[in-house]
Order: sequence, then structure tokens, then C-alpha cells
Amino acid sequence: MTAPGGKYVWTREVRLSRLADDLPVIAIRDSYSGEEAAGAKSFSLNLMSQGAVDTPAGPQDPVQRIWGYEGHHGDKRELPSSGKVFALERGVNRLRFTGQEWPAHATRGIDWDLDVIAPEEQQAHIGNWADAWCNSRGMSAFAATNGRPFEERQDILRIRAQSGFTVFIVPYGRGRRPEDLAVTVEAGRAAVTGGGKTVIFDLKP
Repeated sequence: MTAPGGKYVWTREVRLSRLADDLPVIAIRDSYSGEEAAGAKSFSLNLMSQGAVDTPAGPQDPVQRIWGYEGHHGDKRELPSSGKVFALERGVNRLRFTGQEWPAHATRGIDWDLDVIAPEEQQAHIGNWADAWCNSRGMSAFAATNGRPFEERQDILRIRAQSGFTVFIVPYGRGRRPEDLAVTVEAGRAAVTGGGKTVIFDLKP
């Protein structure tokens, strides 16, 4: 994306790989260039998780908020919450998320590790928000499948930094997290290891 007047350019790269058929690796990288590219920037991800998130600063359990509609959730019209700001140290910072449970798919839950590669100290926080509206057909199908009124809830991860952002997401089946799952960085490359295998990503510009 190029800003009006070409003052700066924001480039997002998404790379995909896998350690096994059931162990994908998703890499997201945001970089900036141009005469006005310096200064603080923010990175956001909406994530279908639940409960506390393990972070380098300890568990973070964001306050739940919702934008409802007439007759549901007390007609609440709440804006997203903002969690406590915590530091991400230079290097690899791991966050672990628990995926939402759905009654129709209780045995097929997905959790994930999210590793932030920080070239300098960064800041982060985790908020939460949900909406309670969908078309009537969709709401009826949701209620019939899940045994509760429609609600789509997401945690919101936000990161603040002066430079760009590099994030690795590794999803895995609930209860099947590889013991050796790790992300390391050396000589401008990131190595993602799990299940006895390793994939390498080039981090150089």
C-alpha cells in the first residue's frame, strides 16, 4: 500500500510452509519504506481464541465486550477492550493461544503458537470484541449447531514498534502440540522446528 503522495510504502508478505500435513507454518511480515516510514507503527491480528493467552509477561485474559442488537445481550453497544500493555523483548517472543471450542466439533479444536520476532523492544496488548448479529438464516443455523445464540468473538492482538513486524503462527490440534516446537533466529534467518523437522525463512530485506 502506498500512502497519498508516495510518502511511504507499506508492504505485507505472507509465506506458507508446513512441518507436517497437520502442522502448517504461517509467516506474516510487514515492512515500510519511504521518506516518512520512520516512527511508531501498529500491527493488529484478530484471533478466534478463548481464555487467557500465555505471553512473556504472564497470562493475559482480556475483558470481553460485545456489540449486540435489540433483544440480545442486553442491547449492549460496547467498543473493543484494550488489555494491559506488556513488553516484547528483542528476539523471539512466544504467545500461546487456545482456540475456541465448538460443541459440533469438540474433538477437533485448534490451538496455536504465535511467535513475534522483534528487532528491538516492542509493546503489545490483547483486547477482545464480539458481534451478535448475522442474517436470520445464519443465526438460526448457528443456534441449531452450537446450542446457543449467534456470537462471533475474537481476541485482538496489537503490537507497537518503530520498525516493521514479523510474526510466525503454528497451529496444531488440541493436545497435539509437538514438544520440540520452537522458533529461533540466527544470521538473518528464522528456523521453525516441530515434530523433528525444520523449515527455514529468510528474514533479510
